[in-house]
Amino acid sequence: MGGDSDQALVKRVLQGENEAFGLLVVKYQCLVVNTCYKILRDRDDAEDVGQEVFLEAFQSISTLRQTEDISFWLHRVAFNKSINWRAKSKKLNFSPDIHFSQQQTGKEQISSDNPEKTLINEEARQILDAALDALPERQRKVYILHKMEGCSYQTICDMLELSLSTVESLMFRAKKNLRVNLKNYYRKNYQ
Repeated sequence: MGGDSDQALVKRVLQGENEAFGLLVVKYQCLVVNTCYKILRDRDDAEDVGQEVFLEAFQSISTLRQTEDISFWLHRVAFNKSINWRAKSKKLNFSPDIHFSQQQTGKEQISSDNPEKTLINEEARQILDAALDALPERQRKVYILHKMEGCSYQTICDMLELSLSTVESLMFRAKKNLRVNLKNYYRKNYQ
């Protein structure tokens, strides 16, 4: 029973076996919560959004194409729900350290033994967060997936159901807009 493939578990769920869905939750809970955490930077929020992801997955599992990878599907739902949660809550939780260097560890890399560095990192996090919030939604999603999640352009194409040229264009415009937004911020506040 525990060795069923994802497709077999989905089939069992569609036949009304709730236990099979519980096995999917156990199998993918870490993936979903970690995906949410990377975006939200708050463990409680990540767990709340993770619950919403699995609720939506249960309610819409019948729309899952047989050829679709369920882990990829759950990752996409988790990513989108986290972005939406973040936009609604307007929490400023991106860390520049995590944004550019953390890969799947789930731990912030800000040192608490250097208060000045911690303060500078917090300010940089807020500045970057505000600049990301100012991006149009599709640019923000592509930028976060590529820079924060480390996804390839092709993976982003598959996740967001966009062409490669569209993803490249969105990434180019996101970088350009971030440069302008950050440049304007520093010019306004530090000159």
